[in-house]
Amino acid sequence: MSKLSNNFAIPLKIALPYFIIGIASYALFFGMLGYELFFDLYNEKIFASIHTFGVGFLLFFFFGASLQLFPVILNVPHKFEKIFYLVFLFLLIGFCSLIIGFWYFDHWLKIGAFFIITAFIIYLIENFLTILQVKKHTFYTVAIGIANLYLMIGFIIGLFMIFGLLGKQTIDLSYLLPLHISFILGYMLIMIGTISITLIPMFALSHNFSQTYTKIAIVFIYIMPLLVIFKQSQLLQIDIVVAFFLLFTQAFIMYKKRVRKEKDVYFYSIIFAYIGLLVSSICVIFSYYESAILVLLLWFMGFIITGHIYKIIPFLAWFEYYSPLVGKQKVPLLNQMVSKDDSRKQLIFSFFGVIILYIGFYLDEKYIMSFGSMLCLIGAFYLIKAFYLIFKKDYLC
Repeated sequence: MSKLSNNFAIPLKIALPYFIIGIASYALFFGMLGYELFFDLYNEKIFASIHTFGVGFLLFFFFGASLQLFPVILNVPHKFEKIFYLVFLFLLIGFCSLIIGFWYFDHWLKIGAFFIITAFIIYLIENFLTILQVKKHTFYTVAIGIANLYLMIGFIIGLFMIFGLLGKQTIDLSYLLPLHISFILGYMLIMIGTISITLIPMFALSHNFSQTYTKIAIVFIYIMPLLVIFKQSQLLQIDIVVAFFLLFTQAFIMYKKRVRKEKDVYFYSIIFAYIGLLVSSICVIFSYYESAILVLLLWFMGFIITGHIYKIIPFLAWFEYYSPLVGKQKVPLLNQMVSKDDSRKQLIFSFFGVIILYIGFYLDEKYIMSFGSMLCLIGAFYLIKAFYLIFKKDYLC
């Protein structure tokens, strides 16, 4: 894999709005979830909070990260980088319309679906045109192409589900919902596997390790939606557990091989994330599928993303604002760009919040879940503060 550089990276001002909406949605999700649980609106408004996390947090972050990291992984520049301003605008309008539709007015769902699918089409066309520039394809360039295809299929299925909820057509929700989830999760897991194999070794200074476990895991993730299509539940169970175990094993090997022994917030975030992946695997083994999805999203993906925020954003901001000033004036080091106090508080509140939230979910105690959500919300506020301080120059210098 290529080392990260800024040779092909797009300007930070293009990607930054995606990260801002992603982090804001992370806080909004826990606030909405806590409110819905406390006032017993969980069943009525749950789709709004789910899509706040799935679209607002996860998707905006994946889009923002991919804008910067795709050129690094593919070793080619984006074909039309300025088109991502339009993608952001359409995605934001679509996201807001979707939440309004799920929360208040059903007819807003159609507006949200239109803008989101338009944003997806533009995003995917640009990605595929960028991939076509690659002269020598690798396992990971193919993986990125398949991930984007899964994203599109997952959204099209979601579109049919929205029309079904609006009464426009008859749908089998019990079949389409798992299919929708499997394609979207397939996209996210492929992206995490592909990006992590670049970022974790770079930030942990890991060298001389095999990437075989990640590659095999990604192949198993390819198969996941196909098993859902053909309703092979037992094979799906095995497939998920093997894929998760392989991703966990790869992370363990990378950290055993690391040179940097510093145990910072990033280190603990990644450790917590992969413990969550292991817990999700155990839930799948015992057929607790709803628990497995909850742990996978809030625990694994939540911590792996927030942990990388403390590395990716300072790294990109440093190259954008400070690398031209090296040798001319005093510039901060990367580790000085993150508030240690705020990041630690975020980690602590978020970790205990997720644990308590999961315990409440397992016991079916909504007030315990609501308390866990509020702890996570406090953690999200510290994340926002730490993110803000990265760009506050008088704080840095």
